[in-house]
Amino acid sequence: MKRPHVDGIPQVVLSLKALIKSGNSYLLIKRSSKLDYAPGSWDLPGGKLGIGEDINKTLTREVKEETNLTVKPENMNFYLEKHKSEVKKHEGIMYVQLAFKSQFIKGKLKLSEEHSDFKWLPLKQALKLNLSPETKRSLLSLTRKKR
Repeated sequence: MKRPHVDGIPQVVLSLKALIKSGNSYLLIKRSSKLDYAPGSWDLPGGKLGIGEDINKTLTREVKEETNLTVKPENMNFYLEKHKSEVKKHEGIMYVQLAFKSQFIKGKLKLSEEHSDFKWLPLKQALKLNLSPETKRSLLSLTRKKR
């Protein structure tokens, strides 16, 4: 299958994720088994950026929709990941993911229908979960100690 184009420009999907920390634990949410990509795996909350949308507002909105939590992304603390989709209906589309360290502001956690469970875990325990590859790399990159 050829890579999809819109007006001659390759199609790229920008996905935004939030690494939310509370104490020594990070929030991970389990993807529904009904989802096309990585069903049943553990992920960071977030979603896709629409055309003309602001990155910070979109990430804040997506986290609120998925978890009912209010967060504030830290603009200078992010990890960039990219891959081509292998999911049949999205095959060949380039996905770019930005994962931002995000400050928890307020809210009581309540999951959307896209997710079946959540856990607040220290990094060592979080890395033992069934994580999507990009989630694992995001966690490792964003929690690395600065030299």
